[in-house]
Amino acid sequence: MTGGRTGTLHNGAEFVEGRVGNAVSLDGVDDHVSTTGVNLRTDTSFSVSAWVYLEEKPGQQTAVSLDGDRTSKFRLGQVMDGEHRLGSWVFEMPESDTDGALFTTKAVSTWESETDTWVHLVGVYDASANRIWLYVNGTRVGDGTVRNTWNADGGLQIGRGKANGAAEEFWPGKVDDVRLYVSSLSDEDVADLYRSYPDSAGPVSGSISASF
Repeated sequence: MTGGRTGTLHNGAEFVEGRVGNAVSLDGVDDHVSTTGVNLRTDTSFSVSAWVYLEEKPGQQTAVSLDGDRTSKFRLGQVMDGEHRLGSWVFEMPESDTDGALFTTKAVSTWESETDTWVHLVGVYDASANRIWLYVNGTRVGDGTVRNTWNADGGLQIGRGKANGAAEEFWPGKVDDVRLYVSSLSDEDVADLYRSYPDSAGPVSGSISASF
């Protein structure tokens, strides 16, 4: 886990009781939380985790992302489209920081995405292997390929993504306990992280639990 930066709430984003302590509640229209940067390089291996609560799922929604200049370095969230008709969890990384950036292979869950319940998502990037993995509730459920490394120097975004220089894919629901790691977590690491949480939501702590 790396560093700690203060997040700024935008538009109507607000704190509510969460899965671990306090979560941020987002309307899926323009609410989000941002930081001024992160304490890691994204052209090397890293991992991102978060508790997410999805209230509706048409289209694609991003729970956590990291801004590049023109696009997100990564997006962790949910997708529902012609290929994923029931909705799927997704971790994706574009090959370049450009408009219309392409993806080689996204890590998409074989499990249907769920609404109105807390779900733990982890995205892992292994730069040496050119691979990404997606975990849901401690279990690996999808994998993908990224052939090009590039560093994003923007801030972490909770509740939205970015494409073609504009904010998009706003999250309708809640996000709690966002974490970034300066390494690619193993299957065992992710399982241990998931098991480290209490079985049910803990007491409200006064702020969203996050490490950026």
